[in-house]
Amino acid sequence: MIDPNDIRIGSIFKKDGKVWKVLDKRHVKLSKGGAAQQVKCIDLLSKSTVDMRLNVNETLEEAFLNKEVLTFSYMGGDTVTFLNADYSGVELNEVDLGILYPLFQIEMNPMPKIELGYMMDENNNRIIVSVKLLEDVALKVVQTADSIKGETAKSSDKPAVLEGDIKTKVPSHVNTGDTVVLSKVDLSYMHKKI
Repeated sequence: MIDPNDIRIGSIFKKDGKVWKVLDKRHVKLSKGGAAQQVKCIDLLSKSTVDMRLNVNETLEEAFLNKEVLTFSYMGGDTVTFLNADYSGVELNEVDLGILYPLFQIEMNPMPKIELGYMMDENNNRIIVSVKLLEDVALKVVQTADSIKGETAKSSDKPAVLEGDIKTKVPSHVNTGDTVVLSKVDLSYMHKKI
């Protein structure tokens, strides 16, 4: 069981016979002194989104996911093929991989591994719930504005285009040609690779 106060973005729970994934949440104070979590959720089967209010005194049923670590094998057409521990191929497309899709069009050595979280529907089809990197990645900056002499590392961020046409923000001291390390969580800038 899940306490609504423990709900986070990305949490998965069952309610009203459906499996929901939290896309956004905020804590709200009700007019009669109570509190609730206002959440935006997606139904993982129908892909419809709804806003719902979860009272802090209700309990939610936890939805358990199957998880497996996948290793990149090859890219063909619009799909990326990964291998699981049994060396069976698992094909994922741009929708499945989301912001991670461009990473697998770049030649990296080694290619990053991913963890796939999924459920099975009543027809024994895999419903992909989450895809996450297992390690941070380092990419070269292809294009960004030049740094200005005398700027400190704490100056404001500037837009940058990295290998694979990945766009992010980098500190002002990062230049074209530098290699930067991106977070495995959201591909945001972490630090410059030395």
